[in-house]
Amino acid sequence: MISNHFPLSALIKDRTLILTWDIETQSQELGEFAEVLDLNHNVFMICMTLHWKDDPKLIKQICLVDVERLPSASEHLPPAFTLDSMILIMIGGYNGKGPPSQHTRMDIGAKSENVFKRKGKNTNEEGTVWGSGEKVEEEEEYLGGLIKIKITVEDDFYSSFLKLLGCVPIDVRVCLKKHFPKAEVEKEEAKKDPSPSTARKMREVANYCIIDALCCQELMVKPNIINDYREVASIAYVFDSHYHANGMKVRNLLDAYAFKRDILFNTRVCKHIEKGKYFGAYVYPPKKGIETRRPVTGLDFASLYPSLIMAYNLSSDKIILTKREANIAQNNGNILHKIEFPFNNRTIQAWSVRHDNQFEKKGLYPVVLENLYEKKAELKMRLATLGKKKLQLGKIISSAKKRGKRTPESLISEYSTICFDYALTDLKQRALKVYMNTFYGEAENSKSSIFLRELAGGITSAGKYNLSFVAEFVTKKGFGIKYGDTDSLYLTCPEKYYEKCNGAFSRKELSKEGYWTEMVEITMNVMKSLRDQVNAYLRIKSGTSCLKLAYEEVLFPVCFAGKKKYFGVPHEEEAMDMNNTRSIHKIVKDTLREAQNKEWDFNKFIIMGTWKPKKKNLCNNRFMKRMRERNERIPDPSERFSYVVVKGLPLYNKEGRKKPHRIGDFMEYTDIAKEQNMEIDINYYLGITVAMCVCFINEDDSFQLPPSDKIMQTDIMEKEIDEYSQKKAKNCLKKYIKSLQ
Repeated sequence: MISNHFPLSALIKDRTLILTWDIETQSQELGEFAEVLDLNHNVFMICMTLHWKDDPKLIKQICLVDVERLPSASEHLPPAFTLDSMILIMIGGYNGKGPPSQHTRMDIGAKSENVFKRKGKNTNEEGTVWGSGEKVEEEEEYLGGLIKIKITVEDDFYSSFLKLLGCVPIDVRVCLKKHFPKAEVEKEEAKKDPSPSTARKMREVANYCIIDALCCQELMVKPNIINDYREVASIAYVFDSHYHANGMKVRNLLDAYAFKRDILFNTRVCKHIEKGKYFGAYVYPPKKGIETRRPVTGLDFASLYPSLIMAYNLSSDKIILTKREANIAQNNGNILHKIEFPFNNRTIQAWSVRHDNQFEKKGLYPVVLENLYEKKAELKMRLATLGKKKLQLGKIISSAKKRGKRTPESLISEYSTICFDYALTDLKQRALKVYMNTFYGEAENSKSSIFLRELAGGITSAGKYNLSFVAEFVTKKGFGIKYGDTDSLYLTCPEKYYEKCNGAFSRKELSKEGYWTEMVEITMNVMKSLRDQVNAYLRIKSGTSCLKLAYEEVLFPVCFAGKKKYFGVPHEEEAMDMNNTRSIHKIVKDTLREAQNKEWDFNKFIIMGTWKPKKKNLCNNRFMKRMRERNERIPDPSERFSYVVVKGLPLYNKEGRKKPHRIGDFMEYTDIAKEQNMEIDINYYLGITVAMCVCFINEDDSFQLPPSDKIMQTDIMEKEIDEYSQKKAKNCLKKYIKSLQ
């Protein structure tokens, strides 16, 4: 029964039509991807399926071919239609001319051969027709035509779609590559016989083509990708396939709100924009090393940049660019927020008009973000309720299965419905979060029609001010800062809060594990109280309740190895039991000894790499060159791969001279190294392990600069001290490794 796979309520409520298709192409060379503009490449088959979104039962299946079909073809093979028939079927999937919500909607799930045009060697710059070098006037003038989509760090696509009102096109390959980057495989059968020459073989191809089209629906429904796309598209009023273009979604949303407020919205992109970098965010350098004495708590601003926009009324229609206009606005009774930040060796100044919590004074950006924030808050409340219900029913069903009892169908049906509603609600709130966090990116994007440097700089400068302000507030109360960056602070509590448990531990009334657990619980309570105090003070200082610090987690023990690099045991809702009596120095030495004595499991030697052909990664480039020469599989750009470094004989050039030892010459795919039982290069792994271990112990007093060596320049002090301590710690570990040999 279909209710065994999908909740019945979803089928009753959602009558969305899904049209999926798979396209079979033919190119001139084996392994070459068929390109749209190459006349030597062609599409010889398109298979389509039509069905309701959550119903695996087919309504219709269609096959379009350009070869004659045998009269004895299987009755299960779909009939062939002309191209005109296909267009009629696609248009017939949508009834009426009203908004999509008032009619039956169709979601189009296209496979990998959707009309994507990769930016290749023939393209010299953005805004040109692929392979021709001609300017795309409509794209440059109206941001229309081809859409630039960033699939990975390496790959940009210029995409065009068949745009149907009420339809949300989805490319299965593109969206699933981000979910499952290593799941794509080549079809070996296609390699052996890439050009079907008979109608009988064409029937077999059509059968697999239909199966691939059906797989599109299964791949989209199971991970809720269709719901994700539809929710994102509906919130930003995007109905014509701009899902991947985050900037387009933000501009479209602002345009819709501007229309409601009778504001003229400019879509032209300014040319000849001055390039330069904004100053960095607030950073409190991490105190490196292991922290096993006191727990460390992370507090961060909830959605910092959107919150700053709402708090300070940072919007292009509320920004004043000259001192003269600022004085006029101030004389008219307006309160101004001053924006000031360095840019290209000068100071940029601007002002925003504060809204004083009056709706009519609020700019376009804050109004849009507040509406999104309210919707997101409602969804999160509903998500919490559904989550509790989901957990409760899940425990009941799991308990019944363990006892071997039969679970009532009504309970299973209710649980399926709750899971479906939970996933859908989560997708909605995540879509809102995406929008809210994209506003700043568009404001600083010089290629966007809503670019305004003063607005982008105003957001970052306000963020830096507020984080430094909070840092000053907490330090005055006796809290220590272990690390701070952009929107978060990692703090330790004053010693006075641990006096009671310190006494109990010294009197041996608490074990070490109990003492640690007690410290974590005390820290949780103290930090939640501190968070409330900071938020109350932020409300007074900013005049709004937009800026809020959120309690993230307590880390204990924790080790800070550098900026944005820390390792710790998180305690979020409650303290976890811990039992570790080894010092960090003992752990480091044990790790090195196990590696030296080859006590590691093979899997511990596996290294993950990412293939980026455009990057000058000498090791990876040399490794891939060797793999090509051996006819091994080469990963797709930005695809991850696993390898190990093995021992090998010295290499010599044609003149008989010994080549320098290069890691790329001794890298091997994991499966090949394991299959051929290759010997691991222990010395290489000891080297990288030492470098990693140094970060955990270099704060020890024995590795610090002597008191006589003073560094007076504060701008280089941290770097100099860090380099000195790391060098000393590395030498110490190298001596230890030699003692093991």
